[in-house]
Amino acid sequence: MQVIIITDIFGVTDKLFAYGQQLETCGCRVEIIDPYQGETQEFANEQIAYQRFNLDCGFAAYVRQISAALADGSQEKVMLGFSVGAAAAYKAVDKLAHGSAQEKAVRHLIGFYPGQIRHHLDINPRCPVTLVFPDNEPHFALDKVINSLTEKPRIDCIRTPFAHGFMNPLSANYHQAAANHYFAQLSGENIRLSPQVLQRILLPEHITQIL
Repeated sequence: MQVIIITDIFGVTDKLFAYGQQLETCGCRVEIIDPYQGETQEFANEQIAYQRFNLDCGFAAYVRQISAALADGSQEKVMLGFSVGAAAAYKAVDKLAHGSAQEKAVRHLIGFYPGQIRHHLDINPRCPVTLVFPDNEPHFALDKVINSLTEKPRIDCIRTPFAHGFMNPLSANYHQAAANHYFAQLSGENIRLSPQVLQRILLPEHITQIL
């Protein structure tokens, strides 16, 4: 199985790299996609990171980059995206030809706090999608977005008590215990589970011990 990890605007972090290594020890083939071609970045804050993302990459180019990684339909894939990476992955999967080998190879798309997905509510995914949302989003009405997405048959939305960016040590909203919990739940063994079973593992009731 191949696991494609799509980063947020901060790019590759040590935590994501370590997670990818853990997956590889379990026999997964791992590819990390980021806006900066693997070059480690140091941003003073999220605003600067956002400016750099738009300058070096941008959403449309990020979608094309992910689409290129999906061109090989010979191996089953699980996609794991964060923030803009999750939304771009959602768009890239939708661009796959209906019924193609590439589309059928996508077993599960898991996206953490995909705020930009609000601009793509017209998409009806043809693969199982699990979206892990924060408690709120300051720039839009999260309830409305979640309600719209949950009407779609292949999407499962999970709302956590954490803030946008809680999985990333470079984010001001990083929550170490929550990040450790979710990366553990997405271990090499669990990532192979059916989307329905993995969704139950990711439900918020399993994180009460870290609150």
